Amino acid sequence: LRDPSAESWNPKTIRLALLREELRAKQESLTKDLERKQEDVARLEAAVAEAGADWATLTNTVWGMRIDIETRKPVLTGTIGGYSGPPLKPIALRCVVEVHRALPELPILGCGGVRHGDDVVEYLLAGASAVGVGTAHFESPRIASRILRQLERRMQRMGVERIDQLVGGMESW
Repeated sequence: LRDPSAESWNPKTIRLALLREELRAKQESLTKDLERKQEDVARLEAAVAEAGADWATLTNTVWGMRIDIETRKPVLTGTIGGYSGPPLKPIALRCVVEVHRALPELPILGCGGVRHGDDVVEYLLAGASAVGVGTAHFESPRIASRILRQLERRMQRMGVERIDQLVGGMESW
């Protein structure tokens, strides 16, 4: 680490250095899950990858709010919070496509609005190398096994033997 008498020493620098060394020692992957409010998500993910991230999660939630018109109160107790699920999917797919085009070697975990095997195929075609299921688990805790069966049937209909054959396979107009 640094000499405490050095000008650049501060507790934050020490904590970051210790964390970085701990992660390296455990050989864990680094990732950064950024809020997707930025328009140039590919540029942001490139900076994160350059800083040491091994993969990207696209996306998490988007900030939003709703008002219950009967009570005139926010639906979320914190007024503003993260919204996820099906409405997030088009935004997330855009992020996946943009990052995959700019950084084709960066593995991407695509997530947001996955409720069906076809949603998984869309994310894979957009460039995701893995797909996560989140909010749908609240409605149906065993939804992942159903999605997997749907995915297998879809792949058979498409004549696809391996999932990696779909990654980045979207065709342009």
